[in-house]
Amino acid sequence: MNYIVVKPRLGKLLECTMNCEKEIELPEWLDPQIWSDYLDLRKILKKPMTKRAKELAVMKLDRLRKDDSIRAIVDQSVYKGWYGLFPVHDFQPDFAKENKDQFDGSL
Repeated sequence: MNYIVVKPRLGKLLECTMNCEKEIELPEWLDPQIWSDYLDLRKILKKPMTKRAKELAVMKLDRLRKDDSIRAIVDQSVYKGWYGLFPVHDFQPDFAKENKDQFDGSL
């Protein structure tokens, strides 16, 4: 005798818990396009953010913006594929560093 095991599909339940109530109100100092760029990165990396995670990320950007531009912070994370937001560490694409070393002005 063959038995068929039927597993309930949780797709609808998971979809609701993943997408419901996730938008937050952005502060005036945070450009919506910059924020969207960061959320797109998280989506591509398959690391979506909960509402609370978004709130914490905005708080972290608020702390970091005192020393670095928000665009530079987000661009660094996007360029390096980082999940988080960090102070800018000599953000320069690798090819720019190579060209700088190669052409040191001694022509």
